[in-house]
Amino acid sequence: MALTDDLAGFIDTCARTDDAEAAAIAFADTLKPYGLTGMGTRVYQMPEGPIDSENIWKAGGAVATLWPGNWAGTPGYRYICFSENPLLNALRERRGYFLYSDLAPRENHGTYWEAFSEGGISEGMGVVAYGRSRRVSSLAMTFERLDLSPMEKTVVRAAGLTLAERTAMLRAPPEDAPKLTGREYDCLAYVAAGKSDWEISVILNLSQATVRFHVDNARRKLDATTRTHAVARATASGLI
Repeated sequence: MALTDDLAGFIDTCARTDDAEAAAIAFADTLKPYGLTGMGTRVYQMPEGPIDSENIWKAGGAVATLWPGNWAGTPGYRYICFSENPLLNALRERRGYFLYSDLAPRENHGTYWEAFSEGGISEGMGVVAYGRSRRVSSLAMTFERLDLSPMEKTVVRAAGLTLAERTAMLRAPPEDAPKLTGREYDCLAYVAAGKSDWEISVILNLSQATVRFHVDNARRKLDATTRTHAVARATASGLI
């Protein structure tokens, strides 16, 4: 429970920070005891043209670059960025969360993983928040080992989304904050507290279908892809 407790504290602090780079460093420091070797955060506008390595690289927007040693200047680093980069499929499919091995199975991408081994990396995790006007806020994490439980991965994802959303708020042009109704606010706040639809229905004396209705309305107003994304966006913007 130590990691989940630490990340719960990070989420609370991150939602109030005015320093995106310092928040990224704090997040990385929290994960280093659990095998994190490096991390990069960016906020950029998705290119109008093809989603390929060159266009994404030209989009810029680096906020924090925390890669191990001199790995960023090695042939292996350049190979995974420009020669073989299956992670681009996550952007094409608008995925909000993924493991590198999901997009690049080791049996099909041997050279790709050999390139990662130059940096002592055996796995990676990506978190991406998609905003209006093609705005993208991304978080890339690399691990020497990744032995987290499913619950810990879920909390890392939630904390990473909060960091991505807060970074976007601090570095991208401001977006109009959505207006949630009282019930939408209440239901989403209870989701953020870890309550199930049934628990929320009991607390608010509503049916589970009504709870789901309010949560989904809040998700759409926040332009979020999932409940987790909606909670992260609402937390980062100070709505809950």
